[in-house]
Amino acid sequence: MENFVERNPNLKIKIVDGTSLAVAVLLHSIPEYTKSVLLAGNFTKTAYFLTLALCQKEVQVEVVQRELYKLLKLQLPQEMQKHLVLSDSCTSKVWLIRDEVGIQEQNKAAKGVHFIPFSQLPQNNLRKDCTYHSTPAVVVPEAFENLHACEN
Repeated sequence: MENFVERNPNLKIKIVDGTSLAVAVLLHSIPEYTKSVLLAGNFTKTAYFLTLALCQKEVQVEVVQRELYKLLKLQLPQEMQKHLVLSDSCTSKVWLIRDEVGIQEQNKAAKGVHFIPFSQLPQNNLRKDCTYHSTPAVVVPEAFENLHACEN
C-alpha cells in the first residue's frame, strides 16, 4: 500500500484496510436509534475497532464474556472505557455476534433482538422471535475498474 501512496501523493481519498471497511459496513447495519449493543464472540481486530467506533459514537457496548471485556478494556483509550460494560443481563436489542456464538448464548436474548454477524459466515436462524441480519456486505459500483488488481 505504501508504494501506491508514494506513486500517487495527491490522492484525496481515504485508504482503508479490510478491517476498517468491515467495521464501516457493520456500523451502517446498526439501526440509527441504537443506544447500546451487546458484543459476543472472541477478541479480534474487528471486535476491537468495532467497539472503539461505537464508544466514539457514545453507544454503550455490553460484553458478557469476562475475558473479552478485559481485553477490550486494556486496548480502549481511557475516555472510551466508560461506554464498555461487563453485563450479565443481555438487555440490548442489537447483538453483534461472531460465528462461535451458539444457541445457549442466543437463548439469553430477549424477544425481538436483532442479531448482526461480524464474521465471514452468516448465523443460522436459531430463533423465530428474533431478527437475523445477513453478513454485512458492500456492492462495488459498475464504474469501478481493475477490481482484481492488487492496488485495489
